Amino acid sequence: MVTAWSEDEGIYKIADAELLMGDFIRNENETLDVIPFWLRGEMHRPEAIGRSVALSLLAFEKIFNETTFDTWRNGLPLLTDQDGLNKINYSLAALRLNEPLVNVIF
Repeated sequence: MVTAWSEDEGIYKIADAELLMGDFIRNENETLDVIPFWLRGEMHRPEAIGRSVALSLLAFEKIFNETTFDTWRNGLPLLTDQDGLNKINYSLAALRLNEPLVNVIF
């Protein structure tokens, strides 16, 4: 989840937010995968989690480093493409978010 915060008289609040798949942030290639990054491949899982976090943070900083509250959505083309957000990102993100619920139910 990417959030943009605003401040009013010393009170900070989330003023804008977007739920994105990590593949859109890391953008290593043009392939999207619903399998979490740290579960891909045969890497030792604790190492894979650390690598996933590190790569995601580096990519995030690269994308949003020069943006402001008013321009942060311009840092990533998908964020200005509502059709792409609806059809691709939200659909794949919903699969990821619902998987734990399905596992609990069954």
